[in-house]
Order: sequence, then structure tokens, then C-alpha cells
Amino acid sequence: MKIIEWDDTYSVGIDQFDGQHKHLLNILNDAYAMFKSKESDKGKLSAIIQSLSDYTADHFSQEEAWMLEKGYPKRDEHILEHGKFIGKISEFDHHFREDTAYLSMGIVMFLKDWLIQHILKNDAEYSEFYRLRQQ
Repeated sequence: MKIIEWDDTYSVGIDQFDGQHKHLLNILNDAYAMFKSKESDKGKLSAIIQSLSDYTADHFSQEEAWMLEKGYPKRDEHILEHGKFIGKISEFDHHFREDTAYLSMGIVMFLKDWLIQHILKNDAEYSEFYRLRQQ
């Protein structure tokens, strides 16, 4: 059960990052499938949260290093967006560990909307910057 399918409109034209974005969407689809199944296995949910947290941190650090290497002028703004997302994931993880949160459709939709918006807007901007520099 999937909430989103990868298609080429999400491509930034950099294979490394497209592959990572696909993986992030797979993690999101795992969370959605768990929500839809009404499964309440804390171990599985904890693993999904941990996977999302670890993978986004790794992906974001690779993007940010790439931006530094390429001289991307909006790097600082992009890093702030990454920080906001990591903060939300950390907040959710904290509440989950304190038993004051559970997986809800609101959380799944926040993740979906943020990832898609970020890829289509913020990541598309560095993609365009890179494409223009290649000409």
C-alpha cells in the first residue's frame, strides 16, 4: 500500500540524489502502510522513525556537501529547511518515546507534503543551478 509513487517529475537530474529521494519515499510508504493496516507495533514504528531520521540526516549531509562543492548560492537557506525537517522528526520521535504520540494520518501527510514540496521546490532549485552550470 503506497501513498506516493516515484515519477520523473521528482527527478533532480542527479542520480545519487534521485536514488536517495526514492528511498525516502519508500520509507514514507512503509509508514503509510503501517498506518493503513492499523498495526500498532511500537517496534516497527520505532524502526521506521529511526530509519527516516538516519536516512534523512545522511541524505541531507550529502546534499549540503555537494552544494558547498558546487558553490550553490542558496545553500544556507536549504540547510535551514533541512534543519526544520530534522527538528520535526526529532520532536515526533521524542513524543513517541514518551508515549504521547502515535502514528497518525496527519503525521504521514506532513511527511509526504514536506518531502514532495522540498523535492519539487527546494531541490529543483539546486537542480536548475547545476543544469545551467553544465551548459
